[in-house]
Amino acid sequence: MTASMSEEKKELVKKLQEAVGRSPQRLKIIKEINKKESVKELIKRLKIPQPTISQAITRFKDGFGLIQFVKKKDNSEVYDKIPLLKQIGSLDKWVKAKIETSEEDPQPIKVNVNHKIKSNLPFLDYQMERDAKKMAESAYYILYLFENSIRKFIDAAMTKKYGKDWWLKVVTKADLIKNVDSRKKSEGINKWHVSRGEHELFYTNLDDLTYLLNKEKQEFETYLGDVDLWIIKINKETKLSRNIVDHHNPLPQREINRLLQTLEDWKRQLKGADC
Repeated sequence: MTASMSEEKKELVKKLQEAVGRSPQRLKIIKEINKKESVKELIKRLKIPQPTISQAITRFKDGFGLIQFVKKKDNSEVYDKIPLLKQIGSLDKWVKAKIETSEEDPQPIKVNVNHKIKSNLPFLDYQMERDAKKMAESAYYILYLFENSIRKFIDAAMTKKYGKDWWLKVVTKADLIKNVDSRKKSEGINKWHVSRGEHELFYTNLDDLTYLLNKEKQEFETYLGDVDLWIIKINKETKLSRNIVDHHNPLPQREINRLLQTLEDWKRQLKGADC
């Protein structure tokens, strides 16, 4: 890349490279995505299996922010590339290219995009700002959606079975009740700060959600099938990544991909759930 290419475009190319990886199918899918065709039409035209295209679209949209939702068409979604992605030209070229820059010199000097550039924040450099942006657009985004989807699902299923006051009927764990009450009380004192939410579920931790899934396992099996498998996914895979994000450390792309796959599995498992 020449020196005239902005840092924003360099970062976009890096995202494109990571999103596509070594998959010719993913490259073909992102090249062919356009605002005129629905996902259903894209599957038919490209003759690529639906799960492959759906996973790639989730990866491009939720994991890397390379595409955006446009509209619904015949019960299917339509996506398009973000404007900046359309401006960088041939995607084949950039997927194979390394991010580099040239200065005004007879011999171009290759510079890694991760070089140390001072941030405008004390004691930070460009790499930390870059990591923060990537985490905000991928890992945190995925965790936010997944964890809150679990909460909403539990609330819907328990409300359907026990009514709106299900928390008082279902939760018997003394420590959980105490912790939730304490958190609500603390936020009640600090009225100047926004609260987490009205329902007790929004004052729970990830462990508490799996406690509820296990306690009402028979009910949740109706929707989740193997509840124990989901408890392992949440308590092991998701929690390990969440702990790193909670302490403001970056996740490698392979772990972001794992979170993305878990979210996709969750969406497919609960598609059409009636609760």
